[in-house]
Amino acid sequence: MKRYQREIVVDRDVAEVFDFFADMSRLGEWAPEDFVSVRRLDRQPIAIGTRFSYVTRGARVESTFGWTQLDRPNTLVFTGPPVDVGPGWVEGLGGYSFERTTGGTTVRAWFEPTLGGLLALMSPFARLRNIRLLGRQLARAKALIEGGALAATA
Repeated sequence: MKRYQREIVVDRDVAEVFDFFADMSRLGEWAPEDFVSVRRLDRQPIAIGTRFSYVTRGARVESTFGWTQLDRPNTLVFTGPPVDVGPGWVEGLGGYSFERTTGGTTVRAWFEPTLGGLLALMSPFARLRNIRLLGRQLARAKALIEGGALAATA
């Protein structure tokens, strides 16, 4: 599947916004269409190699992903192993970049999943769905961050 991306401006400092996205244990709150739950696999400081386990909505797949690039407060990149979802498989790759801008922090989220098996035939339709969905999910993340979600998790 081709890369897709969206961006949003969050009215908070870049380091705060980075930290929210780096700890993906709250992913189920702002991306509930895709995830039932997400949890960190250790309590060490978040760094390259930090892993998260997740359960997806729909197919109820369980797997993991982790940070392969982490440059605080600028960049996060994750990858996960291929996941069997019935008629095919999905391998995750994505990330976030953060930039100080007027009004706070611009967050750019991008994803470039690889679809295999019969799912590869659905790639154009999945891409359109995911582009629209990512915009709504980033808006939820923005609301959580600006509404005090950072203080609630500290």
